[in-house]
Formats: sequence, C-alpha cells, structure tokens
Amino acid sequence: MKLKVTNWNTYRITGFKSGVVDDQASAGGIHQHQIRRRNKKTGWEHRIVQTNGTHEAKGPVTTLTDFDGIVAWVNLKRSNENDETINE
Repeated sequence: MKLKVTNWNTYRITGFKSGVVDDQASAGGIHQHQIRRRNKKTGWEHRIVQTNGTHEAKGPVTTLTDFDGIVAWVNLKRSNENDETINE
C-alpha cells in the first residue's frame, strides 16, 4: 500500500495503557497513532486507533499544528526510507 500524506498513516505504535474510546471489544491491545494532512488549508490531523488484533476502534480526530504534523510525517518517511511506494 502506498503511503500518501492525505491518507491516514501510522507513525507510532504504543502499548495499551488506557482506552481512547469506550470500547471493550478492542481493549487489551495496542494504540496506533495516525496522521494525515487534510489539505493544505486546514492542516494536519491526528487520531489513535485502538486494536487488539481482532477488533479496532478509532478515537476522536484532533488538529495538529503544522510543525507537529510535519515532524510526524518526516519521522514516518524516515522509518520507511527503503520503501519506494511513498508519495507526497
């Protein structure tokens, strides 16, 4: 799958510490931190997807500053440097 700045992309995975949504079906797994650029005018968005491998639940979407969005995107690109499918 191609990484595209306007699609939701996972840039960080953390262990489950607390629920991001009131959803017991996805409890006990991991949190996938995702970003995307909505468009050039409205900027960057962030959400957390909580999943245990069987079920997933998406947390609320929050707005990121341009700086935080760009930093997350650059880190995502660096972690995928050898992947030739990245498109901006």
